Parts: sequence; C-alpha cells; structure tokens
Amino acid sequence: MPSAVALSCRSVSALVQAMIIDALAAAKALERAGMDNGQAEAVTNVIRDATADLATKADLNSALAGLEERLNERLDAQEAKLGSALDTQESKLGSALAAQEGRLRGELYKALWVFGLGVITVNIAVVSAAVGVALWLWPPGAG
Repeated sequence: MPSAVALSCRSVSALVQAMIIDALAAAKALERAGMDNGQAEAVTNVIRDATADLATKADLNSALAGLEERLNERLDAQEAKLGSALDTQESKLGSALAAQEGRLRGELYKALWVFGLGVITVNIAVVSAAVGVALWLWPPGAG
C-alpha cells in the first residue's frame, strides 16, 4: 500500500484541485491511487486545513477589481486637482500678462508722444532756421 510520500506530483496536484471542489471526492481519488480509507481521509484533512486560507482565483480577481477601482478613483481625484491647479495658474498668468501688456502699451504711447514732440521741435527749429536764413539773405524792402 503506497504512503502519502509515494504519491506522484500528478496525484498531489489532482488532490489539491479536488480538495477545492470536494474533500470527499479528494479522499476517493486517494483511495483509487491505492491508499486505504483512513489514510486518504487524513491526507485530505491535512491538505484541506493547510489550504483553508489560500485565496482562490475568484478571490484574487475580486481583490484586483477592488484595487483597480480605488486606483481609478484616486487617479480621477488627482486629475481633477491638477486640472484645477492648471486653471488657476493659467488665470494668474493671463492676468499678469494683461497687466504687463498694459504697462508696455502705456510706455510705448509715452515714447511715441516724446518722439512726436521731438519731430515737431526739430521741424520748428528747421523752419525757424530757414526763415532766419531767408531773412538774412533777403532783407525786407531790398527788393
């Protein structure tokens, strides 16, 4: 009669798979592999007790789905925060840019007025000089 140690890997694998389904079916599989009823039940009980806290594929899939949902919620929250922060910064930059544009526009208009006054002053000086030269060259009543 073979002992539990003599079971092949295939038999142990079949046993573990069967234990997930049914402990009685696992004991029957061990009996068919050559164990007596007492040994088969003992091995089945030991393996069942040892694997009682193991997670099933369904447990893992459920946990994974829960983690994925929590991660998506956190990502959505972070995306909303970042979007809000970007909107705030964009608004601040837009305001700062508009203020700077206003200052530059004011300085440009002031520079244009100064330039215009300079051109007028130069024109007056040129015209005055021309009149002065004309009066010097052609005195009134000389002609």
